[in-house]
Amino acid sequence: MKILIILFSLTSSLALSYEGFRCVPSARSTRFQVLVQEAQIEILVTNPTGYSFMPQFDSGGTLFNISFNKMQAKDLEELSEQFAFTWPKDLCKVDSENFKVSCNGIATNLVKSIKAFGITTTEMTEKYEEDIYIKRKFRFSLEKDNMYFVSQEYDIKFCQKFTK
Repeated sequence: MKILIILFSLTSSLALSYEGFRCVPSARSTRFQVLVQEAQIEILVTNPTGYSFMPQFDSGGTLFNISFNKMQAKDLEELSEQFAFTWPKDLCKVDSENFKVSCNGIATNLVKSIKAFGITTTEMTEKYEEDIYIKRKFRFSLEKDNMYFVSQEYDIKFCQKFTK
């Protein structure tokens, strides 16, 4: 009987194991989290101040882009203050040590009527006279009537790995 209890405890703790990383710049800023589970990768974005304050546009400022950005903001407002997309683990590569994620393929869930076709990470380094900023830009490919690219950018000093 004691062996069964120990075995159950071990298998239960293994089933609940996970790893990933999160980027949390401040209590009011948009947060980004990658959770690696046994069979899937979940990416969670939380906007504590609401969807209207979520950075998402990654383009130059032209008159066309202003109208396109307004259309994107209206089409994607269903993302709300928190959303998560999930991909099968075999469609993704995650490097929690270096805060990188890439998923190529359709997410297994919709957020309202918004479909995700993938996410990529761009590594960026900004050098100034005395400072260096190392950043990650996470870019979702989303569809709702049109294809949109939603980018979240974080200095890696605000990112941390976690495991359980």
